[in-house]
Amino acid sequence: FIYYTKKSNSSYNTLAKVIFRGDSIVHETFEEVFKIDSDLPTGMHNGGGIVVTKAGTIYLGVGDGGDYLRPISPNILGKILRINKDGSI
Repeated sequence: FIYYTKKSNSSYNTLAKVIFRGDSIVHETFEEVFKIDSDLPTGMHNGGGIVVTKAGTIYLGVGDGGDYLRPISPNILGKILRINKDGSI
């Protein structure tokens, strides 16, 4: 799994499942598993850490988007998310 921030008209975070061959990603295996649609307000504090457990649970740290008050609000930014490998919650 890889976790990255993508910039288009707005920024968003994506978790993708990939297969590596040596040090290279096998591009035809790239599959988006989970996309955080929240519009990230700035170009900083967007990504976060990822942990995949043996049981198949994935923990994603989502940055606060550069707004230190976001973690205390109920929106998705500034949180730790727990999802399954298939993208379900």
